[in-house]
Amino acid sequence: MDNEAKTNSPTVKVFGSCVKDEGDKEGRGSSVTGLLVLFAGVILLFNYAGEVSWEIWHYIWPFWPVLLVLAGVSILLGDGGAARLVVFLLAFVIFSMIIVYGLEHTGSALTKYVPRDFIEFTNNTIKELKL
Repeated sequence: MDNEAKTNSPTVKVFGSCVKDEGDKEGRGSSVTGLLVLFAGVILLFNYAGEVSWEIWHYIWPFWPVLLVLAGVSILLGDGGAARLVVFLLAFVIFSMIIVYGLEHTGSALTKYVPRDFIEFTNNTIKELKL
């Protein structure tokens, strides 16, 4: 059966090969969702390994509205390559700051691997935002 018969959407053939249209987003996920799952998975792994106290979730959970903000930024910037990179980097920095904040407040030994300047920047930023 030909690809054209399988789908209801029009297809374009170039030199006999079907080409997907630019609007097809099949298989592409959100960078915010991917980073969220990655960071949560790493924290859970450290929880189960005994490297990070389960208390860290008490410090991380209040930042859940940040997910809504990042989702909004992602929607506003669109789906272009540069926009996806900006959202990815923004989400990476914000998630890193939230985790470092939690690690610092639970007294985790893992903070010795984080530059002191980044820890101070994170604590000062959160204090300034009064979060």
